[in-house]
Amino acid sequence: MKVSFITRHNIINYGSVLQTIALQKMIERFGYQAEVIDYIRTDEDFRNIAKVLANRNAKCQKSCLFKMFFITGKSLEFQIAGKKFEQIRNRYLKVSKRYSTLKELRENPPEADIYMTGSDQVWGGIGEDRYDSAFFLDFGDSTKKRLSYAASFGRTDMSEDILKIYSELLKKYSVISVREESARQILINQGYSKTIQVLDPTLLLTSKEWDNIVTIEASRFKKPASPYILVYQRRPNKEIDRYAEGLSKHSGYPVYRITADFHQGIRGGKMIFLPNMHEFIDWIKNAEFLVTDSFHGTAFAINYNVDFVDILPSGTATRNLSILSFMGLSNRVVKDKTDFSFIKEKIDYSKVNEVLDTERQRSKQILEMMITGEKNEH
Repeated sequence: MKVSFITRHNIINYGSVLQTIALQKMIERFGYQAEVIDYIRTDEDFRNIAKVLANRNAKCQKSCLFKMFFITGKSLEFQIAGKKFEQIRNRYLKVSKRYSTLKELRENPPEADIYMTGSDQVWGGIGEDRYDSAFFLDFGDSTKKRLSYAASFGRTDMSEDILKIYSELLKKYSVISVREESARQILINQGYSKTIQVLDPTLLLTSKEWDNIVTIEASRFKKPASPYILVYQRRPNKEIDRYAEGLSKHSGYPVYRITADFHQGIRGGKMIFLPNMHEFIDWIKNAEFLVTDSFHGTAFAINYNVDFVDILPSGTATRNLSILSFMGLSNRVVKDKTDFSFIKEKIDYSKVNEVLDTERQRSKQILEMMITGEKNEH
């Protein structure tokens, strides 16, 4: 039996690729063939992102010269990072033929016994669009079973008209599972009373399992001589830079910054640029302390029992808050940016690991039952 799933696997983002790898691995462990639907919109192709961003940038609209320099600089950055992530995807993922439009998917859909929407922010705004119905499996044989595993809206501030559209698009699903409690509540309010909250795919695998998976790549990681603070930051936020610097002063630990973005080199700390997957995980699991705004940065810190704090991203904080609440770690959110006591407050991972083990088994059972045919009508 073949399960074809669609997710945002092509983003220049470690979390996006890692959650895709994890879902693929889990489907295969249940004895099924897994295939990632290689849907890469033109406006999300790394070769075009610089021009897309330029069209949204107010300064670019006012100055042709600024626009030219903007596109040139960003294109170089996206080309380097994009090609590296393309190599990572080619190494780890089993993908279908390439699709760039919903029309292509509808005209020549991948053959599968089950279609699945995967995890991450698949049900929110995509590019210039408020949503993309490709991620609601709006293609393929209508008689085939459709499922979602740990899908996410990414936010909660949605208009009534968009919720009505979502409600219609979701009617074709046999089982709906989501990543955040906030998403579950949204769908319950839309009449999908049996929507299930499950773990992100990356947390279905133990830290030891991740260590075995990423050995496909050699790690150049050399643990620094002294303990270090690691920053993994997805969005521009000077408060994260200042907070990491403050932690460094209070602890004496140096700051390292792991990133796929050139421009983070000016944000403080020694930059670790474009590590492979093995190195990405090595830097997190060996950190004395992690400062992050990333959902998946948080997830891997939890999986590897690393002390951390979250500085919440604006607009999409529900993702981070949901996993922290799930694990009983809501107190790891920095509210006072002058409070550096976290560096000495160790997380009691004995309690966290009990919760994680329980939820991991529950989520794996739900995924397996979804695929093998136990019906859960909404």
